[in-house]
Amino acid sequence: MGCTKFAGRVGGLAVGLGIGVAIATTAGIASADELDFQISIDGYDLIPAADTTATATSDTGDFAIAYGDGASATANEGQYDFAFANGANSFVDVDLGDGDVGVANGADSIVLVNGANDSTALADGTSTDSEANDGNNEFASVVGNGSGATAFNGNDNFAAVIGTDSNALAGLGDQDLAAAFGPDLFASADPGNGIADVMPASLGSLIDPFLTYLLAL
Repeated sequence: MGCTKFAGRVGGLAVGLGIGVAIATTAGIASADELDFQISIDGYDLIPAADTTATATSDTGDFAIAYGDGASATANEGQYDFAFANGANSFVDVDLGDGDVGVANGADSIVLVNGANDSTALADGTSTDSEANDGNNEFASVVGNGSGATAFNGNDNFAAVIGTDSNALAGLGDQDLAAAFGPDLFASADPGNGIADVMPASLGSLIDPFLTYLLAL
């Protein structure tokens, strides 16, 4: 993956999520410590660490941004990785892989992309948990407070949640899909290959055949 492709991917992701980071230089604008803001690119911190409670760490070819009191973003031990933690005590760790993206948007949210390549984990909400680990092209996405999604130990697994206090788990195989749409639900597609589990069951019965077909392509 070249730098141009990586930049395009990160830029597209930022636009798609509606996340923007502005750095103002005019007089009267809050200083870095008041903003709790840190950026690290290619192993170099752009803001003195002593001036902010946010922490960003990157390695060669990686990019990390942390914004918020106690926010932490790490992108290392790989190349062309991107980590963005936005919110008080939000935590993003992207490592041991190439071309990975981790984004947390919300207080106390956690995002992990570990031991994966070309994988993505997204979390939007308070106390959310999104993980894409140990595989290739893994994807996990959470929208909703207190929810979690994990895609792990395989290739092309997909876990998604839209709703509060719900969870989705896809892994221990390839091309598995777990999705929960609503509050207090649990979807599980593991172990095995080409498994699809969609909750609530009434919705799953309608779209499971279509999803199974897509996963087999």
